[in-house]
Amino acid sequence: MINKLIHLVTIPFIYFGAIITFSTFVILQKPVRIDVAFLILIPLCFFYMKIDRTSGLLVTCMNLSMYLFSVFCTTGGAWTFLGGLVLFVVSFAIQVLIGHYFEGDDDTELNVAEFKKTGNFGPFLLILFYHYIEVLFYFGYNKADHKIVRKFEMQRVSENKHK
Repeated sequence: MINKLIHLVTIPFIYFGAIITFSTFVILQKPVRIDVAFLILIPLCFFYMKIDRTSGLLVTCMNLSMYLFSVFCTTGGAWTFLGGLVLFVVSFAIQVLIGHYFEGDDDTELNVAEFKKTGNFGPFLLILFYHYIEVLFYFGYNKADHKIVRKFEMQRVSENKHK
């Protein structure tokens, strides 16, 4: 429970820190601003909506609000880059060092192992989405899928305990 609460708080800050950091790398300023964060977020949002239209749309709205805030409410430059990087690193450290301490088995390690084995970057992209959809499940979203995910989680935890 403590781990889930820590993830609930830190995942958005990790994501926001990454968005702020990447938004400082501007590729084109006029006629339309295009930066690295924008180039990452657009396909990522479509990826999430392809998985599940409703939750993907909600996550897209949240991502775009973070992006717009990072573009219009920060000064840009070195201090914005540093602030985004610090937000990312501190939030990530809290999640990994404190949150995963309470968790025991770490799904992130399984995702890294899968990436090393297959070269598939998908599990990394799903880490963030998974935590957002967990919040939606908590509030009653898509109960049928929630049961399937819980069953899969229990099976995965059971397999990892027997290794």
